[in-house]
Amino acid sequence: MAYFPMFVDLKGKSCLVVGGGAVAERKAKVLLSFGAEVTVVATEIKGSFQDCKTVKKGFEEGDTEGVFIAVAATDDSNLNERIAGLCKKKSIHINRADDGKEGSFVFGAAIKRDGLVIAVNSGESCPLRSKRIKENLEAIMNRNVIKIGTRKSRLAKIQTNIVTELLKKADNNIICDIIEFSTSGDKNLDKSLTEFEGKGAFTGELEKALSEGKIDIAVHSAKDLPVEIGEGLEISATPERERANDVIVTLKGKILDESSVLGTSSLRRSLQAPCKTADIKGNVETRLKKMEESQFDGVILAYAGLKRLGLEALDKYGYKIMGTEDFVPAPCQGIIAVEGRKDSRFRELLKKINDEDTYYSFLAERGVVTRLGMGCHFPIGVYSEIDSEGVLTLRGTYLGKN
Repeated sequence: MAYFPMFVDLKGKSCLVVGGGAVAERKAKVLLSFGAEVTVVATEIKGSFQDCKTVKKGFEEGDTEGVFIAVAATDDSNLNERIAGLCKKKSIHINRADDGKEGSFVFGAAIKRDGLVIAVNSGESCPLRSKRIKENLEAIMNRNVIKIGTRKSRLAKIQTNIVTELLKKADNNIICDIIEFSTSGDKNLDKSLTEFEGKGAFTGELEKALSEGKIDIAVHSAKDLPVEIGEGLEISATPERERANDVIVTLKGKILDESSVLGTSSLRRSLQAPCKTADIKGNVETRLKKMEESQFDGVILAYAGLKRLGLEALDKYGYKIMGTEDFVPAPCQGIIAVEGRKDSRFRELLKKINDEDTYYSFLAERGVVTRLGMGCHFPIGVYSEIDSEGVLTLRGTYLGKN
């Protein structure tokens, strides 16, 4: 059977994988990599189906409701045949893992790099040849591919896009392969940063992947970096800094007084705030929503995060940008840190996206933190400025008890 080569947009589409073994896991990962929402149904889940919805039960006809693509990948050929027949009657695209010719499509040997997808497919008549061609193409593509690790949050991905655009301007032949990670901090959003004891709540998994060679660089918010980074690693670049100020955000027209309560998860911000504060959890959008629901009179946020998210000038909010003299920012606030290996082949490329003034400010502010042995959960504020003559002025405050 000759299959027509077609590329389909799977972003946000519901896909079903029936089976819980290694083959099902492999098929699910491919679907996820193209943005599908994958549900796995199996009586026994043996594989690792991260980011999939898993349902531990036998297959039922109702499982196919609303499904765009289905995969029958159980070890029961009769069940796979039944699933394939049912899907064909319902006009659902079906891949039968144990017999490609009995399905409506097969998984080609695909290579995905940035926005480019190349697939090699023989309709399963020459699988080894397809695999060999794919590997040869992959070797060619990998020569100019830089694998970039990032957290999955919207802000983290926006910051990563800033870095990728700079890299492409520095070298128009570079291909940026973005790999997303869930960090300890992302998995424990209800946990206070102080409970992580400065051990890299939002960076640990990325550093591990970097050390193991699974990625070439990692993109961080510089203020999230632990006191010590991993052995053999370095901060390879810091693109131009965004404004480091903190901002008090309220609903437009709201007037704060001494009884008002501002939401913040930062002890530093709390101790510098002009009124009462209470602990708040979640990302920027979640915090703003809690304020809109009247759980708080306002929230204290970093200007850089608001700006990068496009939330710094919405008409429904009132903004008070705090001066860095009276409300000292967190060390390295507003700085994106690109971490790489000291022996990386991309060191020269990364130098091209480094902003020198930002890098000196990064070193100065981070130097205070490392010298004092304090992580990002300590109530310390540090901010530096470089004037037109290249003179760096450093300002700091420690708000803890002696």
